[in-house]
Amino acid sequence: MPPENPVERRPAPLLWLGVTAIALFALTFAEWRAMAHQWWNIDTYSHILLVPPIIGWVAWIRREEIARAGLRGWWPGVVWTLLGLSCWALGRALEINTIAQGGAVVALQGAVLALLGLRAGIVLAFPLAYALVLVPFGDEIIPPLQMITAEIATAMTRWSGIEMVADGILIDTPAGLFETEKVMSQNYTIGDRASIIISADLVQLTPEPTHTRNEIECRFISEEFVGSVVTLLTESLDGSDFRIQIQQRELSELDFSPGSVLYAHWDTSDAHILIDVP
Repeated sequence: MPPENPVERRPAPLLWLGVTAIALFALTFAEWRAMAHQWWNIDTYSHILLVPPIIGWVAWIRREEIARAGLRGWWPGVVWTLLGLSCWALGRALEINTIAQGGAVVALQGAVLALLGLRAGIVLAFPLAYALVLVPFGDEIIPPLQMITAEIATAMTRWSGIEMVADGILIDTPAGLFETEKVMSQNYTIGDRASIIISADLVQLTPEPTHTRNEIECRFISEEFVGSVVTLLTESLDGSDFRIQIQQRELSELDFSPGSVLYAHWDTSDAHILIDVP
């Protein structure tokens, strides 16, 4: 009789883990979609696309150790899951994506610990901790990192015998004026003029205010039809023009005419900022 495969001994916890993971993913889908959008579209976070395959690979090569660890539930994992869901709900209430996204990841970590047990969690310690890298963050530390880079470059240049002066991220040497590179993303400061770019088909229109953060009151001017898509020309109270695309069926549902007041709103993750160059 062939020896029993330890991986096949206790499929029930793995099955329940799959069901729970799908449920948590569905519940926090908006956060996972926002994270995936940043991984795919923002160069700063494109390296995170490699993290899920790495986590899956590490878990796969340790599958026999996981099975030998004995897949038994561990109640503190439930507490960890509830903590993650609490952070997720708090982040959504405060509209702070990093907190909500972190909570979504922590909830999945807790589900693994709750259903597979502490011993299996120890075997999976690295992939579980590495999962936190899925949350896109780091823009906040760009300015201090730039300052540190400038200070290091200044010290090393002076040690080589070349006189120079550093002013923030600007380095003035006899050879010319240099600026430390913005290696992660564009850096903005308070007072800079910037433009907000939103795809025309991602703006929602309502006849009544929704009282959300990203909302502008505007007046309907005219419309253009291209197949089943309608492009609406609107004007905000300060005179800015907005072009918004909707389907013809949505146009009939809104039931407005030139001069009507509308409210345009959008998701934060759909907006992009372009700095205005003087």
